[in-house]
Amino acid sequence: MSTAIPLVRLSRTRYCLLFSDIHIGAAEHAEKQFDEALAWAKEHEAMIVLNGDIVENAIIEGSAAGEKILGQAQFPTEQFKIALDKFKPFAKRGKIAGITLGNHDARTRRSALLDLCDLLSHALGVPYWGIGGLCRFMAGDQLYHGAIQHGRGGGKNIWNELDKLLSLYAQAEFAALGHNHSFAHREVCHLGVGKSGEEVVSTRHQIRTGSYLYYPSYVREMVGLPQPIGTPILRFGNKVHEIEVDTSTLRWYE
Repeated sequence: MSTAIPLVRLSRTRYCLLFSDIHIGAAEHAEKQFDEALAWAKEHEAMIVLNGDIVENAIIEGSAAGEKILGQAQFPTEQFKIALDKFKPFAKRGKIAGITLGNHDARTRRSALLDLCDLLSHALGVPYWGIGGLCRFMAGDQLYHGAIQHGRGGGKNIWNELDKLLSLYAQAEFAALGHNHSFAHREVCHLGVGKSGEEVVSTRHQIRTGSYLYYPSYVREMVGLPQPIGTPILRFGNKVHEIEVDTSTLRWYE
């Protein structure tokens, strides 16, 4: 069965922000920086993608449920309402490309068949991309292919899962994953054949989409390293076929 690939038409500014692992409602949620990033997106007329773990969504299930619940500042109902209020202005302006499912959002999906990302998509009137995958972006007369998923890998090598994603989606010019809260970008090069039969080098982008969660106690307990917080900014060429990835503008160290 074939699946329609989402097509996102960018505004004249050609910006797209990938928000991932926001964790609204977590005790360590970086609300101030998150609001600053939303303000930047509004000012620059950027399209946004909500790439999972939008809310903390700690519920009474799984291991150490009490510990998880104690780590959130609001209960999931309030978290959902906060998310709705934050994103409603963007939805009204047609600036939300789509929403993917994260593992925190999926907790109620697994335990009670209640998909918070699906509900948020419905309430905002924006596309629900499920686990994500291939997507298309149009800037002027230029068409781009990407692959966006929340991700699930937590290994020390933050690029392994992105290598797999680019292998799975051979046409993707960029691949973006969240989940492990890493905030990084690199270019990988490939050899190909040009229009005149010459050897050419093509560039593909790998992006870890960061988070808005301060150094939480469970990461400290695991002796994990603190990570910068923030959001990658993508800008697509409308005449020249090129993708710029900015991981500096909306980046904070806390």
